[in-house]
Amino acid sequence: MIATSDTTILPCSTHLQLLTLEDLNRQGVATDDVLAAIGKIDCATIQGMTRRFVGHPDQWADVLRNGTQGLMLLADGASVVGYWQFVALDDDTFDRALIGALFDDEISSTNTRSLTAPGSIRICVVGVSVLAAYRRLAGRRLLYEGFGRVLAKLADAGVFVREICATAHTLEGIALARSFGLRCVCKHAEHGSVYHGQMADAMPQILRAMPGLADHFRPQGVLA
Repeated sequence: MIATSDTTILPCSTHLQLLTLEDLNRQGVATDDVLAAIGKIDCATIQGMTRRFVGHPDQWADVLRNGTQGLMLLADGASVVGYWQFVALDDDTFDRALIGALFDDEISSTNTRSLTAPGSIRICVVGVSVLAAYRRLAGRRLLYEGFGRVLAKLADAGVFVREICATAHTLEGIALARSFGLRCVCKHAEHGSVYHGQMADAMPQILRAMPGLADHFRPQGVLA
């Protein structure tokens, strides 16, 4: 699900940080509390979102068994105010996502692949949400740069992202998907539109923001 909130819930702060789940755990924030905060952000992002679209904390805790690298959190102190998350789907599940038949509550540790095992993966962006009070340029830039850094770390570890898909639910979500070079391939069965592209399609946009990452991707064949 790609969207951003139009509902102001928290006051804007100047102390935004991009953190991993492990970072927050070290600050004493439990994983269950982080996942509950993400669920609240999702519900604030699009009115009428059902559990089928946002999943539930126990489910996402199970998915994280295959690696937490695909989850990055925008935090104001110890409070989660935004996030992005992607998962590496197995081929059958990814193909279902491409025809608009996959719901987030169906994603589990059994139909996702490890983010630590070298090889080629196909990722599905399952969430990009920021509370309205934190949607200024700095917050969005932190999330964008964090995505590039995670892809670079995966590439260094021999994990090559081959394809990306996402379901966009808002005009801003559509714009974000297009900014990564993704193209609309179909309508989702219930809500939103499915976008898809090759990693090579997204790379120019990522490197435009963070040109220093280029050397991480050349050995993987993403760049000439």
